[in-house]
Amino acid sequence: MDALLPGGGAGSRSARLAVFDFDETLAVSTGWPGVDPVGLFGGKERLAELSALLNTLRDANITLAVCTFNRADCVTMLLRKANLLQYFEERGPLMIGDEIYEENGLLWEAVRARSGSRPRSLAYNKGFSIRELMMPLVSGHTLGPSGTGGRVQPGAVLFVDDDPGNCRNVAAAIPGATVILLAQRAGMQAAEFAAVREWASATLCDRTDEAAPAQALRVPPEPALDAFAVFDGSSMV
Repeated sequence: MDALLPGGGAGSRSARLAVFDFDETLAVSTGWPGVDPVGLFGGKERLAELSALLNTLRDANITLAVCTFNRADCVTMLLRKANLLQYFEERGPLMIGDEIYEENGLLWEAVRARSGSRPRSLAYNKGFSIRELMMPLVSGHTLGPSGTGGRVQPGAVLFVDDDPGNCRNVAAAIPGATVILLAQRAGMQAAEFAAVREWASATLCDRTDEAAPAQALRVPPEPALDAFAVFDGSSMV
């Protein structure tokens, strides 16, 4: 199974996708153009650990993506300075920021192309954005004109974020996805690194029945969602 080629190349589509928030997730704080890149990623030791994790995912032929409410060009620059851009695409539907919500932005164009009509407005919703822009790049996944087709095989999609609302949105929009909510809004730490590695090492599950829940790490109980179960960090549910 070959992953998507870096830089938006037309390689074989991967059956597995890992999507990361940037601020307070990949980075330990909010990224901005003048920030020290090593400090932004928590120092040399954490930066090395993060690079090793991303390298493990890439070696497993898992496509890596960023979905942030920061600007994609800023994120790309900071990843490049930290020598992490090698694991991600520099631009396109696998590197998306708040610019996609602008009129005639990438998300607007995707919705218009799929539905054949111009959207009246687009809410800031990572679940919807990932489903519209990234899921069509996952092998075996399609979106119909109505936006249906969000369910994926358990183990096919991973989402990591520090915000509970973003995690709930992704779980609702892409049933079957594994969703990891950070324990603290200070960047991924040992527990999250371990959870990502556990997901990466798991075998892709063929179960696609309607009862298949999204899986998650430390998710607040409200608002309750049937598609949002809990992963306690020790075993998948």
